[in-house]
Amino acid sequence: MGLEENKDLIRRMSERLVDRERAPVVTGERSAAIIHSPWGDTRPSRQSTAYLTAFPDLGNTIDLLLGEGDYVVRRWTNSGTFLNEFSHPDIGTFPPTGKRVRWSGVNIYRIEDGRVVEVWLHQDDLHLIRQLKGEVTVE
Repeated sequence: MGLEENKDLIRRMSERLVDRERAPVVTGERSAAIIHSPWGDTRPSRQSTAYLTAFPDLGNTIDLLLGEGDYVVRRWTNSGTFLNEFSHPDIGTFPPTGKRVRWSGVNIYRIEDGRVVEVWLHQDDLHLIRQLKGEVTVE
């Protein structure tokens, strides 16, 4: 696949990530992927479930999309209303506040034969946790 096809793959995955009916497709596309994060290596389904449950109206915006060779970099912003318990094995468990939250990050994807095989995830967990605790609010 060429660079533009790789970027299109990441665009489609980003759109489907927050679509409740199609989210399992995203997990399938990335099921072989290893996600490298500050908390260690994991698989996609473990992370996606926590966010889709806690924020039923989760939205995802691509702020920047760059690529070179087999790599695509996506700068993103997520936002949603914190309506259900957030339980993530690496971040913790938090009761819902009913407030809007917004956080951002950067993912670096390595694509092989039209599939994402590795993801390096860097998100602003501290800002997210402060919002989950109700210490900081966003509009």
